[in-house]
Amino acid sequence: MSRLLTWAFVASCVLYALVVVWAAFVLPAEGVPSHWSSFGRSVPDAWSTRAETVGFLALIGGALAAVYTVILVLVRRSRTMGLINVPNQAYWMREENLPQARRMMYDDMALFAAVFMVWFTSLPVSIVQAAHDPQGRLPLWFTFGFVAWLVFTAGWMVRLYRRFRLPPDAGPLR
Repeated sequence: MSRLLTWAFVASCVLYALVVVWAAFVLPAEGVPSHWSSFGRSVPDAWSTRAETVGFLALIGGALAAVYTVILVLVRRSRTMGLINVPNQAYWMREENLPQARRMMYDDMALFAAVFMVWFTSLPVSIVQAAHDPQGRLPLWFTFGFVAWLVFTAGWMVRLYRRFRLPPDAGPLR
């Protein structure tokens, strides 16, 4: 599962980069909406150039991909996972349970990172659509996508806590 999730994360980062490059070609040179005053389909209250928008999208997307990459590398290579907080840490940090904990945490983080980057790819797409809207409004689907992302995150957290619960044969913890 780890290999598939790693490739899903890499693919989601490549997809984001391709969408930013696409945005660089289709955004207008001036008058790109860059900030909306409230959640939803409000009218923008700040505008940028194409260069500023593409630069910001590349910078923030690259930074997020780098942060997730560092997290995945640290989880995979950590000998003790001492910096990583997991439920029932006393059990999962035991030497005999640590390899399984590391695999589970890696898979969970790779899934989270891949889904986040896919959702984040909707940002440049929605900015392109808003730039071509006469009033600069965000498309309604962006709001639904954001809500779906929040629901996914809540489900991911529940799944994480369930996966790291104590097995019935855990024995006494110290």
